[in-house]
Amino acid sequence: MNFKKIADQIVIRANEHGLGAYIWHNSETSNSVYIRFKDSRMGSIRISDHKGKSKYKYKFNMRSDVRQAQLNKGDGFWRWFFPINDIDGLMEQLLKRMEISKNWEKKYEYGIPAHKRVPTIGTVHTNNK
Repeated sequence: MNFKKIADQIVIRANEHGLGAYIWHNSETSNSVYIRFKDSRMGSIRISDHKGKSKYKYKFNMRSDVRQAQLNKGDGFWRWFFPINDIDGLMEQLLKRMEISKNWEKKYEYGIPAHKRVPTIGTVHTNNK
């Protein structure tokens, strides 16, 4: 399964809604792709075929071993888990998060460091921070 292609689709769709999404890391050794948003209030997305390290708490997770979308409060953190083919469900929750987080204090905004920019099909990064 090509998680990078799925990540590309998510980034393109998220950016159509002004979410400022970008691929942060594509780990071929661990078969995981990570997506961040310029606005830190959005959280981040992990796309993979396994649980990953327990010390990391990604707000949104797409996994090939998940069969149904679910909100889970394991380890005391609310996290979404989506089947790998449920991009629509993920987008719905991302847009809800964008709306509710507008009233939260904005602690910081991520720039996209040049060495972390990963080209996304059909997307041109213009942030030079």
